[in-house]
Amino acid sequence: MTDSQRILNEFISNIKQIGEKKGFYYEPRIAIPTIKNIFNLTQRENRALICTISTHVSTGEKPLWGIMKNTIDEFQQEKMNWGIVLLHKTSESGYLLSSTDVINNLRYWPLSSKAQYLVTLNNLINCKKFYSINVCIDLLIQINRPKND
Repeated sequence: MTDSQRILNEFISNIKQIGEKKGFYYEPRIAIPTIKNIFNLTQRENRALICTISTHVSTGEKPLWGIMKNTIDEFQQEKMNWGIVLLHKTSESGYLLSSTDVINNLRYWPLSSKAQYLVTLNNLINCKKFYSINVCIDLLIQINRPKND
């Protein structure tokens, strides 16, 4: 198992454990066992979708994340709350971008020949940094709360 896979698995495990305590659960978005980085957070009480998250891991000193263009395109077409989590070196620290943050950042992210947006710290604008999984989850819920709350 690579470091990236281990970090992603730890992040998902933490999401599941903390979700139990906070009243929501993790559910894979795609029914393909090898694709774990895209998932839904759903309220346990009424099974309402809180948000869909695409998670990416970078283990390098100078982080570089690749986000598939078709993932962002698909998320934008659906009427749902969504965001992106960029983990750096651990499952507990990284950056969170709401859908609005992502859309505002797209103009700064170069698109590779493999149709991936290439994200670095130098082209990451207006995101929320977190240093614990609890803060990440609180931010996910906060940015995806209906506007009339």
